Amino acid sequence: MPIESCYLAGRRQVLTLAERPDYAAPGQPLLDASSVVVATGGGRGVTAVLVESMLESTGCTVVLLGRTDLSAIPVAVLAMDDATFRDYETAFYREQMTLQPGVRLSESKQRYQALAAARELQAVLRQLNSLPGTVIYRAADITNRDAVDSVIADIAKEQGRIDLVVRRGHPGFTAFTEEKRG
Repeated sequence: MPIESCYLAGRRQVLTLAERPDYAAPGQPLLDASSVVVATGGGRGVTAVLVESMLESTGCTVVLLGRTDLSAIPVAVLAMDDATFRDYETAFYREQMTLQPGVRLSESKQRYQALAAARELQAVLRQLNSLPGTVIYRAADITNRDAVDSVIADIAKEQGRIDLVVRRGHPGFTAFTEEKRG
């Protein structure tokens, strides 16, 4: 039974849930310390809260997928405390104007917001890594079908299984997408 439909790249997509008859016995948890969970949406917002709860209750392995590539963020920016980062904003805009004369302020603001998002992600990952279980973060574009297929295959190969996928609201995530033909 379809649960959601949308258009992606001009084609109608229907999202469905697949039945899984081999759930845990009544009264037994569906996830445990040996479980592997893949969560889209990175490590921020609702996804982070849900992952925190799973880690605290099961100590499972969680692989977070998000757009932010932390390795592309300057180490000095990630190392700043909050006050220093706030004070850096004006200097950042000046740097942007020097490095790219004619750059629009709106573009520089987007870049600064991306740095702020990366810092938030780093802080959330630090918090999640302090909990029972294992947290792995992977930068991945879940709007790209080939990238999603590749990262899911890699995770399944590395971890030996995937028990649950927590999908945060993007219709392009192909693990749940069945293309409507006809």
